[in-house]
Order: sequence, then C-alpha cells, then structure tokens
Amino acid sequence: MGLCVCGSPNRCAVNAAPGQLSQVQQVVGDFLAGLEQRTTERKPAHPHVVEKPVPNGPGDSACLSGSHIIRKLITDPTFKPCPVKTHLLLPFPVSYVGDCVRTAPYTHPDHARYEGSETLQTFAKAASWAQSGQFSQQDIDEAKLAVFSTVDAPVAPSDKGLDHFLYGLTDEMGQAQREQLFAVHRGALIDVAHRYLGVGGSAHGLALLGPENARTASDPSWVIQ
Repeated sequence: MGLCVCGSPNRCAVNAAPGQLSQVQQVVGDFLAGLEQRTTERKPAHPHVVEKPVPNGPGDSACLSGSHIIRKLITDPTFKPCPVKTHLLLPFPVSYVGDCVRTAPYTHPDHARYEGSETLQTFAKAASWAQSGQFSQQDIDEAKLAVFSTVDAPVAPSDKGLDHFLYGLTDEMGQAQREQLFAVHRGALIDVAHRYLGVGGSAHGLALLGPENARTASDPSWVIQ
C-alpha cells in the first residue's frame, strides 16, 4: 500500500504493509517536520517561484497536509532556451550520447506524435526522413504497437500512483494520452516533425560522454569539458 507524506516543501512516497502504515507515517512525518524547522529561517534561493496545485487522482494514497498537493515551480523571466552541445571527456571505451529536444507537454496532442531515440550520427537523417513523410502506414502501425507495449505494460504494485505523485499525471490524463496515440496519423507526424525537428523549430541540447573525439574537437560549436 502507498503512503504520501507531505511536509512543505518536501514530499515522500513510501511503500509499506498495511499494518505498518501508521508507524511509517509517524516516523517520516517527524523527519520532515525536523527538516522544515531547520530550513524555516533560510532565505529562498530562487526568487521566482510559482505554486500550482496537482490535480487529484484516484488511488490509495493519503496526504498528511490535505487532499491537495502543491507543486512549487521555479521560473526565470529572463531565461531563453538556446542550443548547446557539450562533450564531457571521460575515460570510457565507448561514447554515450543524448539529444534533448524541446517538444510539447504531456497533455498536448503533439506529445503523442513524437518519439525518437536516434544517435547523433543518424538523428539529422531521421529528422529529414520524418519531415519528408517517407514512411508507410505499416511503419506507423508498428510504431504504435511499440509505444503501446510500454504504455500498457503492467505496473508494479510499488509503482502504482507514482506518475501522479511525481508529475501530477492522473489516470484521466493517461487515458487521454492513450487515445491521442491511437489517433496519430501520417499528416500529424509530418507536421510535428517540421515543427519540432526542423532547423530552428525548437531549441535542443546535445550531450556526449566519452573519450576524445576528432569531430567534436574540430567543431567550434561543441563545448569540451
């Protein structure tokens, strides 16, 4: 059984047997109260903080501070996203790469139309391929099956409710996302490929972890650390 213990600004999700919930609740609650007492006098490190309530969702969780969970989001009015490429030199036998693309939020229909996990060598070609629409209906159906195998995968008892606790995602949001995935069609895929994967369409960041690389070393757009 899950238990949500809230102590501003901290929250904890705990899994325990039903007979131990009251004891766990007391111990974790006392721990959070101690942390809150020690941090009361501190000045906020981030002056721009927006508080937003997390939508309520079904489940067995209980919250000590009430039925509503408040998320504190740090904002910076002067922040503007810009492309960054960073190579972290590490003594690995192989390189590990990551490409972060700014796309649509979870509840937006466009979120259901974007998925990618290409390496740096193939990402540009894959983006061009998606924009050109050189894929068949069979490709779309197979991609949907691959996505749904994850979306509909069984949830471990210890993980139930975590999406709501960590990200504020309710079961209703998940069902809406599932329906949007099912409704994805060729035209929508081409549209989001142009909007989010095209040059200048969305800020993105590249990260490379691994040994020295002649390509990044000779490219001034890469930051070597």
